[in-house]
Amino acid sequence: MSEYAIELNGVCKSYRFFELQNIALRLHCGTIMGLIGPNGAGKSTTIRILMGLVHQDRGEVRVLGHRMPDDQVWCWTSRRRVSIRWRGMKSCAS
Repeated sequence: MSEYAIELNGVCKSYRFFELQNIALRLHCGTIMGLIGPNGAGKSTTIRILMGLVHQDRGEVRVLGHRMPDDQVWCWTSRRRVSIRWRGMKSCAS
């Protein structure tokens, strides 16, 4: 298993009125992180890419060492290891 829970390298995503450019992020296993920023900064888009709900246009995404979205089925079956929390909602991990 990778030493990182989450890795994003050069991740880009373009929409008609919004562009996420060259996101680079590494989160060590066992760490807690929050995304903070103004509306339209790309927080939700980044989380959607990590969850495999949206595909990045460029760059590499890994969750627990597995490429997203290529290994997405593995990541969904391993959801007990990864928790995505939205404010006011219960954890996705059970």
